[in-house]
Amino acid sequence: MDLQASLAAEAPSLCANWHEDMTKLYAGLISNEIQEFDIEMNKECLIGRHSEPVKDVFWMSKTGVLCSVSFDKVIRFWDVRQSGILVRLD
Repeated sequence: MDLQASLAAEAPSLCANWHEDMTKLYAGLISNEIQEFDIEMNKECLIGRHSEPVKDVFWMSKTGVLCSVSFDKVIRFWDVRQSGILVRLD
């Protein structure tokens, strides 16, 4: 298998999940951040952050929303089109 792309985050990643069209990768970092890596544009974008490391991220294709779960015991739902938090559950 040939390597097609390589992305490096500033901090170690604890989790990752692909966008449904496979053009974006979302990662939860130990630095408390949720990053979006745009494969086609070869750039990264900060989606948001928690107060503790992010242990999982989920792309929900039916709603077009990214969900993040953190060790801060908070679940957040992100509208990645507007880079804003939709709902916080703690």
